[in-house]
Amino acid sequence: DQRLAIGTIADGGFAEYLEVPARGVVHGYLVRIPDALSDDEAALCEPLACVINSQNIARVGSPDIVVVIGGGPMGLIQAVTARARGAACVIVVEGSEKRVEMIAAANLPIDELVCSAREDPLAGVARAAKGRPVDVVINAAPSLAAVELAFKMLPKTGRISLFASVPKDNPSLPIDVNNIHYR
Repeated sequence: DQRLAIGTIADGGFAEYLEVPARGVVHGYLVRIPDALSDDEAALCEPLACVINSQNIARVGSPDIVVVIGGGPMGLIQAVTARARGAACVIVVEGSEKRVEMIAAANLPIDELVCSAREDPLAGVARAAKGRPVDVVINAAPSLAAVELAFKMLPKTGRISLFASVPKDNPSLPIDVNNIHYR
């Protein structure tokens, strides 16, 4: 309850310089970056830490089939991290055709890209997973439609990570509670 998030509660985060409140210093908000780490690499430490934390909670690993909804920067970090943790199959669902082309050109360790603008994402994931049920669905897209899709993809005993936030002015989604209870 006493956390002070720099960049959300306190100004800063992406500024060249920022004043860290005293309580942030006392509580260890500053981390020394090793000299061997480049600025570009260091800039990814916090996003990667968030991804690792979410995947620890979702227990991502071998031999999981993992679906990541959203092919933005955080979704791609989720996908690459899932592969590094031993996921047997990593599928990314993305709605932007342009972004799908960029991801495909990047040669990332992703087994399948499903473009939801071209095909039904549920059918695309089923095809990519070769009919096997997915183990983990990670929502990395900040929309209610993506959250709804994540629940539709989730089979019995599947795990879900609602990683991305949703719009603060419309955060509610009608949920079929029986779907959650029975599946």
